[in-house]
Amino acid sequence: MKKVLIASVVLALLSLPVFSQPVDKLISVDGHGEVNVEPNVAYVRFGVEVIENEAVKAQTVNAERMTKLIQAMNDIGIERDNIETENYNLTPLTKYGPDKKIQIIGYRCDNQVTVTIDNMDTVGNVIDKGISAGADRVDSLTFSIKDEQKYKYIALEKAVEDAKGKARTIENAAKVQIKRIYNISEKGAAVMPVGFGRFAVAAMESALATPIISGKVKVTADVQMHFEF
Repeated sequence: MKKVLIASVVLALLSLPVFSQPVDKLISVDGHGEVNVEPNVAYVRFGVEVIENEAVKAQTVNAERMTKLIQAMNDIGIERDNIETENYNLTPLTKYGPDKKIQIIGYRCDNQVTVTIDNMDTVGNVIDKGISAGADRVDSLTFSIKDEQKYKYIALEKAVEDAKGKARTIENAAKVQIKRIYNISEKGAAVMPVGFGRFAVAAMESALATPIISGKVKVTADVQMHFEF
């Protein structure tokens, strides 16, 4: 019985494909896929900065202005869940006195919130209302997509087709015949949002009546494939 069991295991192992054996004749190519997608979500980061002589006063005034900003967002249909605090800092302002010792001359309270916008047609209005409600600046404006994975898969499919096309070109030029795909590996996929920095947005703030044109979000994927011939 034991000999029969051992023999069965050996036969089973011998029947498995042997991938560890080296293959001398390979065509190796990289494939790249790219999809350009209309954005369906935008993120606006507002900054509220207050400088006062006392720390408590700086925090109080900042909180009052931020409350007005949040209320202004609520008034135009932005839900509270779509407003998130990104950064909050209370920093002493100092200088050297006559005795060369550091003196605190005031406090800066800086608060940043990011507003998520689902309707692309309202981005300009959101920025306008935010500035009017008390935001000192718009630190960034980013357009992206919600369903990232869906488009990553599409880009990945395009990357595989790109790699196959390259392999076929090499196959024809070299006058060989591809037998099979020996190996394939994903090298990564990425979403590239369309972003405007603080200075770029600052230029927009003087012309908020003009619709903001975002451009398309680029989604890319890359693969590496080896073909045996």
